Amino acid sequence: VAFVSFALCFRYPFESEIWQQLFLNTGTGALGTIGVVILIDLSLRRHNERQRKERQLIAVEQLRKPIGHHLGLMFNMFKASVQTKPTKDYSELADLFDDEDFVQVAFLDLAQKAPMMAPERKDINWLLYMSSEAKKTIRGVREVLARYSAVLDVELVRFLEDVSNSSFMSFAKGFDLI
Repeated sequence: VAFVSFALCFRYPFESEIWQQLFLNTGTGALGTIGVVILIDLSLRRHNERQRKERQLIAVEQLRKPIGHHLGLMFNMFKASVQTKPTKDYSELADLFDDEDFVQVAFLDLAQKAPMMAPERKDINWLLYMSSEAKKTIRGVREVLARYSAVLDVELVRFLEDVSNSSFMSFAKGFDLI
């Protein structure tokens, strides 16, 4: 509309100055409107992206507890299964879970006392402890997915689904049935 008005204004001379001013004003108004619409659209996109990132941060924060349960379980399993103090330096989380450590966990006696107490203050074995921790992890991850999957990256959603549906989690959560 703006370009047509400007073209008509300058391409065809009008005998009356009123027509020329009308087309100039129409073109200017249309350009201004387009500019405002573009600025509002950019502002809304920035606002929505900022809100999406804030929701992502909240979701990742909500994942600390269930992932902490899982990592605590893995660490406790490793700690209970080693016979001697490891010689390697564990400076990062990734150092803990290598092939050598998983071999050590294979020697864990699942019938022995686990490092937690049951609500009724009875000692529980590793089978029940693993079941309890697996269920906490699965429940927490699924709650985060239910609330925030729309704003999380696709890779993170897939990873969380893989964690909650992993064969280890399915295996561990079934121990309370034994």
